[in-house]
Amino acid sequence: MQPADHHRRDPTPNRALRSLLAETEWTQEAFARAIGRLGTEAGVRLGYDRTSVAHWLRGSRPSPRVQGFIAEALSRRLGRPVAVTQLGMGDGSSGGPGPRSSDGSAEASGRPRRR
Repeated sequence: MQPADHHRRDPTPNRALRSLLAETEWTQEAFARAIGRLGTEAGVRLGYDRTSVAHWLRGSRPSPRVQGFIAEALSRRLGRPVAVTQLGMGDGSSGGPGPRSSDGSAEASGRPRRR
């Protein structure tokens, strides 16, 4: 999966994602690496970097599957569930990994479950 796949642009800066990222105290580069590690865990090759994160913060949206990896990376770092709908990338019906259980882990999404 390449970073250019399924990008959608919303001209509104993504304040929700920016706030979550600030809460993690990650740099954009560290965030991109965390997402890449999750892709590796799931057997998906991702090619995101700090530039990709900067695009998301400006309103671009990656594919629904990648939005799931983003939510999972934030959940792990923050130690609490972060739903795809909290990312500021839409209502979740066009993004995210699928249904989330009450503990915030992905269900039937092809991603590893949180432990």
